[in-house]
Amino acid sequence: ASTATAGSYTGSIAITGGGATAVNVPLSGTVNAAGGTLNITTGTLPNGVVGTPYNATITSTGGTGTHSWTVSAGSLPPGLSLTGGTAATTSISGTPTTAGTFNFTIQVTAGAQTDTQAYSVTVTTSGGGTGTIGGGGGGGGCSVEGGVSPWYLLAGLASLAVLGGSGPAPSQAGGLSIRQVKANARATGRLSLASRPSALKSRTPSLPRRPQWPSRSG
Repeated sequence: ASTATAGSYTGSIAITGGGATAVNVPLSGTVNAAGGTLNITTGTLPNGVVGTPYNATITSTGGTGTHSWTVSAGSLPPGLSLTGGTAATTSISGTPTTAGTFNFTIQVTAGAQTDTQAYSVTVTTSGGGTGTIGGGGGGGGCSVEGGVSPWYLLAGLASLAVLGGSGPAPSQAGGLSIRQVKANARATGRLSLASRPSALKSRTPSLPRRPQWPSRSG
C-alpha cells in the first residue's frame, strides 16, 4: 500500500457502458497531514531591556515526529539565542546587550510540513530613555535633554519662582520668562533656564531699624 502525501488534489473519472456516451465526472479532495496542519501559534514576543535576562516561549501545533526550529530570516537581538530542540515548543533566551528594534522570522519543520512566523522585538535601555542635566556656564541655570520629563519642567519653573517670580526680565541679558521657557521647551524638546546673578532680585524683607531713645540728663 502506498501512503498519500498531504495536499489538495483534483481529477476526473470516466463512466462508460451499454453503448452510452462516456461521462466524465470531476473529482477533488484534500489529504490532511497526520497529526494536523503544522502551525506556529505564538503571534508576538515580549520586548526586552538591556542587561535584563530575557526568556520567551514559541509554541506550535500539528505535525508529527520531531520538530526542527531555526531563524530563517533576520537576526535575533544581540545576546539572545534560539534554544531549538525537537519538541513542539522552543524558546528565545539570554540577556540583551544592544538597544534597538530587531525583526526576524522563526521557522519550524515537522515531517513534510513547514511553517514560519515573523516577529519584531524592541530592546530598550533600563529606564526607557536617556537624559542629561547640566549647569549654565557662569550664569547659573539648568538644561534637560533627551525628552523633557514633566517633573524636570516643574522643577525648573519652581526655581524661577524662587529666584524672582517670573525670573529676570526678558530684556535683560540671559533672562527668560516662564512663557519663553515653555515655548522653547515645546519647540526644541529642550528645557533651558539661564539667568545672570546681577538680574536676580532678592526677596529678603528689610528689617526695621532699632528706635533711638533720648538720653536722660541727671
